[in-house]
Amino acid sequence: HQRVFLPKRGLMCEGATGACRRSFVVSRGKEGQGRGASYEVGDVACSPHDVRSSWVKEAFRTIYRLDQRASTTPLIQLEDQQGGYPSFSKGKNGIDLYVKNEAALPSGSLKHRLARSLFMYALATGQLRENMTVVEASSGSTAISEAWFARRLGLSYISVVAKSTAQEKIEAIESLGGECVLVESTAKIYGKCEEIVKELNEKAKLQPKRGGAHYLDQFTNAEAATDWRGNNNLATSIFSQMERERFPDPGWIVVGAGTGGTATSI
Repeated sequence: HQRVFLPKRGLMCEGATGACRRSFVVSRGKEGQGRGASYEVGDVACSPHDVRSSWVKEAFRTIYRLDQRASTTPLIQLEDQQGGYPSFSKGKNGIDLYVKNEAALPSGSLKHRLARSLFMYALATGQLRENMTVVEASSGSTAISEAWFARRLGLSYISVVAKSTAQEKIEAIESLGGECVLVESTAKIYGKCEEIVKELNEKAKLQPKRGGAHYLDQFTNAEAATDWRGNNNLATSIFSQMERERFPDPGWIVVGAGTGGTATSI
């Protein structure tokens, strides 16, 4: 085995110890592309962490199975009340307007894809293991999607939110099995996340079966976790669905600003 780094994925093979019995398939683009090359992983990479554990492998299989059930979301072209195209779409210089319905994702949130990437990144880098508690700083769409994934992987989930958070958002997270920890202001959210993780990891040292905790930290890890080259991200879905349209290359893509994560991925 060689020591191989897969760009943007954070996957590492450390087979030099001789203890490795797993293999993984990596296909490259043109020879000599180096760190900027496009890689596809055919199997879970080896790692000094317990990436090879049966639970982690099953967690990957679970996520892939969920992907198969909902591979993409509808891209709908706007029509008028008579079922035809609106006047601004007519003619060779018309404007075709589409809506991408990310609410159709299984968790009902446009952050479903990001949550998936964060979980896969944590699993692949050995940071997320069996019986761990997942912790996140989010009171909105990301927390809802992460709670959805955590439940399906059999993990506990804690979202740290400000007391000003709308009750309906808290109820949505809790309905998916998550727990909300309330703090006085948004400025205290991140420190509280780190405090919870530290406390749970200290307890895990005394009681290993508790599994400890992992802070997904969407704002720090989104760039590393999201595979910009594909892997069913939002941009890939939009552009592949547009391929056979009259104007396959969108002139404009309009998104809500928010934290900027959705816009950045596109």
